[in-house]
Amino acid sequence: MGHASGRGTRQRANVHGMWPLASFVLKTAWDTLKRFPAPLSAAAVAGALLIEVEHRNYRGQDPLMFVLAAGLGIPLGTALTLLAERPPRWLARLPARAPLAFLVTLAVVLGYGLVLAGARGQGEGYILRYAQLSLAAHLAVSIAPFLARGAVESGPDPEQRTRAVWQLGRQLFLRLPLSAVYAVVVFGGLALALAAVVHLFDLEVSEDRYFELWVVCTFILQTWHFLAGIPRDFEALTEDHSYPRGLRIFAQFVLLPLLGLYLLILYAYGAKISLTATLPSGWVGWMVSAAGGFGMLALLLLFPARQGASGRFVRAVETTFHVAILPLLGLLFVSLAVRMDAYGFTERRYFLLVLGVWLGVASIYRLRWGRRTLIWIPASLALVALATSRGPRSALAVSRNSQSARLTALLGKHERVQGPAVAAAGVPFEDEREMSRILDYLVETHGKASLRRWPTLQGTPETAADFMRARGLGYVERYATSGEVLDFYGKIDGPLQVHGYDWLVQFEVYDHSNAPPATGRFQLRLGEEGAAIHVHDSGSRRSRISLAPVLERLRREHPRGKGDIEPIYVESESGGLRLKLVLTHLRAERRADGWAVMNCGGSLLIGE
Repeated sequence: MGHASGRGTRQRANVHGMWPLASFVLKTAWDTLKRFPAPLSAAAVAGALLIEVEHRNYRGQDPLMFVLAAGLGIPLGTALTLLAERPPRWLARLPARAPLAFLVTLAVVLGYGLVLAGARGQGEGYILRYAQLSLAAHLAVSIAPFLARGAVESGPDPEQRTRAVWQLGRQLFLRLPLSAVYAVVVFGGLALALAAVVHLFDLEVSEDRYFELWVVCTFILQTWHFLAGIPRDFEALTEDHSYPRGLRIFAQFVLLPLLGLYLLILYAYGAKISLTATLPSGWVGWMVSAAGGFGMLALLLLFPARQGASGRFVRAVETTFHVAILPLLGLLFVSLAVRMDAYGFTERRYFLLVLGVWLGVASIYRLRWGRRTLIWIPASLALVALATSRGPRSALAVSRNSQSARLTALLGKHERVQGPAVAAAGVPFEDEREMSRILDYLVETHGKASLRRWPTLQGTPETAADFMRARGLGYVERYATSGEVLDFYGKIDGPLQVHGYDWLVQFEVYDHSNAPPATGRFQLRLGEEGAAIHVHDSGSRRSRISLAPVLERLRREHPRGKGDIEPIYVESESGGLRLKLVLTHLRAERRADGWAVMNCGGSLLIGE
């Protein structure tokens, strides 16, 4: 009886002990909702719109545009809330700053959603601009609490304020993956529970419920958990000397050796091209920028160690990195200059140039003035992201103008600027391919309206192929590698008419030296003579289908190949067989002795 009574007492104690924990969780969730209504509302709206898009199977982009806009409201609302809590001097006298932060977030989300909805049909450039704005909004979260008077890194004790900036960044950096783990675990548990109920109790539950669970966990639960970890007392961060041992070991014994190895490889490559007097590869720019970003991250994670026992070593490593990266940035700029001289600006090259300039300025500033400060790093990156997102000097505008100028130069070279179509003879394949790729970029990124600056008699072209055709030029498919190679891809949309035939053989043939496996009565092989298919009956060759005439016809109609075409039909009678070849793809090369089929596939109808 005594043992039973003891177990009952412990069970009641455990039950009662759960209530304070549950009460703490609920109170924390409620306090977080009261503190951050704007980002949580944005997360809920984004999730609800995404579920609505899934349920209604929207074909248009408008609902998804508003999902993006609401998603931007999460970091923006967080930054504005923190700014309202610790306002700078020019905001300190405003009443009701917290409701104002909510209203500003709402207005920005709605306005940006309408802007994105109006961008429909104008290419995919809005995705890049959205990424830039989202980056700036996320960086603003780590800046906003320190814009208040006396909270910036200046004054009698900048080390304390720098410590606060680092500690907030560290907490946010570690909180994000933890929130993601919480969301994944909760989703997995609920999904398994739902699956168990469905299978054990024979219930009918739509698969949409799993998608809805995922949206709720990733948009709402993850955001809620992350926001709950943002500290309230930022002054206490100035006295927080904690430095997770695992973080320090990771930065000092994993990141630093990798950074040293990476810099050594880049310097060895620089020595090689100097000795051989060759131009640097286009890839070296990305490698140098990756080394710069990698090094900045490692030094940020090691920042508190500058004041510890290994402070002299960390400061020496920091100085060495900022000095060593400068010559490598010269390598980056030379590589970029070579590529831009040949192919002009693209968004990727634009950002590589901007990142190289930022790394150079950041290294010089760090060596000369910024050794004891940190807030300038996220602040400058946020300003760069905003400055390059809009205006005539933005990434999209500079790239569009550069590629448009290249296209105009190529058209002028062959007297194709004006609309009247003329003969295409004499235009090299390489120039047609280059013009086709520029047009693909303009239409995909900036929309067909970007072609209006080159008028034609037929009006504004709808596609890159229409643009080329209107000027008597041949459009080159994206993966065409030579003017003498034809690539055709098509598909059979409806049922295949087999009336009057006895067999249907589906096939895929390659080099004539590789015979297909004998899995049935009929097999098809490429003939050694090049443009022919041989039909074998029970292992012996019985019939032959010549593809040379159809290849000549296709070459006249589509001189550079074409995708998404109707199936190619070839009919023949030989060896006592009536054949109808239905080709869905064909690749052939024109050689000195005629056409050579490299591979083809489709269906063959056979009748005796």
